[in-house]
Amino acid sequence: MKLSQYIFDILGIDVHPEPISIQQLGSLPMFIGETYQLYNLLFLNQQLVLVEPKGKSEFSTLQTEKHLNQLKDKLEKKLVLVLNEITAYERKKLIEKGINFIVPGKQLYLPDLLLDLRENYTNLRAKRKIEKLLPSAQFMVIYHVLHRNEEWKLEEHSFKEIAKELGYTAMAITKAVNNLRYHEIIDVEGEKEKCIRFKHNRSELWQVLEQGNLFVNPVLKRVYVDEKPSGVFMLHTNTSALHEYSD
Repeated sequence: MKLSQYIFDILGIDVHPEPISIQQLGSLPMFIGETYQLYNLLFLNQQLVLVEPKGKSEFSTLQTEKHLNQLKDKLEKKLVLVLNEITAYERKKLIEKGINFIVPGKQLYLPDLLLDLRENYTNLRAKRKIEKLLPSAQFMVIYHVLHRNEEWKLEEHSFKEIAKELGYTAMAITKAVNNLRYHEIIDVEGEKEKCIRFKHNRSELWQVLEQGNLFVNPVLKRVYVDEKPSGVFMLHTNTSALHEYSD
């Protein structure tokens, strides 16, 4: 389901919608089953029902609102309308009426859960290419290179575990992974629990990133002094740090 991938891409959360039971469906008006696909979904510890129109029938905000109210009375759960596409006018009307809706790849609007995430309504592939690594993506690369001899390795853990180990949010790690995948630095494997695989060994990886000019320079400003300040914690860099990491 496109919705599952969309939620994972923007929030780093695995969700698994399941069709509602025959018993639940049997308690609803017949036209509901003929008009909509219904799914149960556990999302952020909330029990939701996804309501997805069948076929390509003409969308009516007023009629949909009436149907959702009927469903809400019967199911007594929060409802989320799932649409493949939507016009600006229809989106405006749904927001005015406070209706939860998701358009996979474009917008997640869930006022009942205080969430409103959206993309520009343009072709995402036409966006300007990101020329550099995100700082979080660069940190993952450096961690991978420097911790080559340690037991805990990035490639052996899920995104959630990586986020916990590196001190990032799950969403930040998801963005970092997408950035690395965009630059063809990694592959992503797995279904429910996804893991990363670097495409190059560590020495080749560093060369690929340097040649592609993908690294972000962390130096914001250079200051020249005659004496090293006392009482200030400082790190060795460049050739001064070589002996720490040379075999």
